[in-house]
Amino acid sequence: MTWDHPRGQDPVLMASAACAAATPAILTVGVVSGYFIGRLSLSAVMVALARFARAHGLAPVIFDAISIDVTNPAFLWLGATS
Repeated sequence: MTWDHPRGQDPVLMASAACAAATPAILTVGVVSGYFIGRLSLSAVMVALARFARAHGLAPVIFDAISIDVTNPAFLWLGATS
């Protein structure tokens, strides 16, 4: 069975490659967090907050600071106030 994708890429192959690339990165983050929590006796909450802050700071660098404008009324309703 073959997949006809608009860009000519096999979606199963691309998903497999994404999982293969993400697994070592996730394991590295987990090992580093475990080191800070286990060996340095830092609070797990503080380590999680630091990890979040680092990810929040790296996101614009990774994605070239591209913002996504939301125009769907269903999504706009989520953040609306009365």
